[in-house]
Amino acid sequence: MHNRLKKEVMSSAEEELIARFNLGLGTYIRNAFGLWNYKNIDLLKACRSENIHPDEASKIILEALWERLQNKFIK
Repeated sequence: MHNRLKKEVMSSAEEELIARFNLGLGTYIRNAFGLWNYKNIDLLKACRSENIHPDEASKIILEALWERLQNKFIK
């Protein structure tokens, strides 16, 4: 992930994440990590359930990314 995108995610308010990144970064996450067609069962399970919808799983991943960036760069 390039630094500009990291800064964009980090500087976003948590409640804005999905509105800002669902179509771009969220789509990338769903495609790159095999969330569609439930190909990456381990990652889906880590997002609460192997039956979770890919959109919901990418939301959880985006929120985890935001939190990790907050902890890394703010503290």
